[in-house]
Amino acid sequence: MEKSLDRKLAEIHADAIVGPFCHVRGPVHLAAGVELVSHASVLGRTTVGAGTRIYPRPTWAGKAATFFQVLTVLAGLTARYVPLAGAPRLLMWAAAMFTVVSGFQYIVQGLRFVNAAPATEREEHEASLLGS
Repeated sequence: MEKSLDRKLAEIHADAIVGPFCHVRGPVHLAAGVELVSHASVLGRTTVGAGTRIYPRPTWAGKAATFFQVLTVLAGLTARYVPLAGAPRLLMWAAAMFTVVSGFQYIVQGLRFVNAAPATEREEHEASLLGS
């Protein structure tokens, strides 16, 4: 199980769990109880608070992109034997479109994670709204 950890710059608490195929690069601080599930990446100047669980979430566009990418390859491989007219080109453009859309979805997903308030901060804010 391959991991990529930057031991020089990253501060990883002994209780933090870094799963398989995870990448930790740069001045990253992982607090106690942090769990990076398989294929998660934390890069750059990032502090991950205690008890946080980070895992990749596939998007609908990412699934569609993979589907059209596989179809494009299959169409390209069979084009020599089965005349498909413009199908490979159409599939290629569909794959490209869904790949770009899924890239934007993953960027938005990452920005939401980065800008999310820590759980204790949210709980305090919700308690103040309820007046308790």
